[in-house]
Amino acid sequence: MNIREYNNETDYDGLRRCVISVQDYERELEPRMPRGTDIIEDYIPDLFRRCKAHKGKIFVADAGGTVAGYVSILTKVTSEDIDDGGMEFGRIDDLVVLEQFRGQGYGRALLSAAETEARAKGVKWLRIGVLNANRIAKDLYLSKGFSPHTIELEKSLM
Repeated sequence: MNIREYNNETDYDGLRRCVISVQDYERELEPRMPRGTDIIEDYIPDLFRRCKAHKGKIFVADAGGTVAGYVSILTKVTSEDIDDGGMEFGRIDDLVVLEQFRGQGYGRALLSAAETEARAKGVKWLRIGVLNANRIAKDLYLSKGFSPHTIELEKSLM
């Protein structure tokens, strides 16, 4: 396993596969979400835009020339909530490991790379979001020292 910075020339197709895969997986957990193929053409340019706007980087897990997963880390995010007082933090924007590589330490290694980058950029607080139904990801994040910060609840009115 090799964790390295994303290279657009060699990793773009693998990044696409990862985004489509995680979107479709999360759609199984939350059927209101769109299919990966329906968002991919807009998602990747937006991912690059977010990285540029928030001093971010993308790291890939390279499994013998195959992109097994990726993490995007934003190191300069400013809260837009007035009651946060313009607080600055880092955010793990995406963390994806393709199904055939799960359970082999890729997610932990990607999280470690993101945290190392955040520390190097002086980030004091690091946030990550997860669907409540995604127990595997949530358990991983909790095991790596993340704890609930805010919880958003939802009620169906239908």
